[in-house]
Amino acid sequence: VGKSGNQPPMLDYSALSGYATDGVEPNVAFENDPPVFKLVYTDAEGSRPALMNVVVDGVAYAMTVDTGQDGDVTNGEQYTFTGGAPVLTKGVHNFHFETSDGAADARLPGSSELIFEVRNVPVLLVPGITGTELYRGTEKLWIDLDRLYTDIGDNFLDPLAMNIDGSPSDPGVVAGDRT
Repeated sequence: VGKSGNQPPMLDYSALSGYATDGVEPNVAFENDPPVFKLVYTDAEGSRPALMNVVVDGVAYAMTVDTGQDGDVTNGEQYTFTGGAPVLTKGVHNFHFETSDGAADARLPGSSELIFEVRNVPVLLVPGITGTELYRGTEKLWIDLDRLYTDIGDNFLDPLAMNIDGSPSDPGVVAGDRT
């Protein structure tokens, strides 16, 4: 609800590829390559946003003006937020966008939530490693065929994820025969 004579700001999804329907790209991201949120803020009176947030799982994160914008909010300015760890952890997340010009508020979508997912980095199995046992402490991770076939989500394999540079994401994983 705004003051008399004030028009509330408008929020629109960016026209850039991947953002036009929900403001996030990609919709399924990995912990080492987080999603990017983009949104266009427009205010007919030229009021810059007092706040411009993406709200993920109930926590607000400030968005910043994207590079290359002309500074004129009457024709729309694109804002962005990149959410890496520890902000965005593995799992399915709800989100929406909110803003205020100091006199009136706006939200996109109007009342519902959008979703995106963050997954662990995929595990690459190199030929020859299949015969190598991998442990985290006393817990055998690879190759545990019983768990591989019975654990539907294969979550026990999550510690085998690697960082972008190829180093293990969990330093507690060691290779070797424990027998």
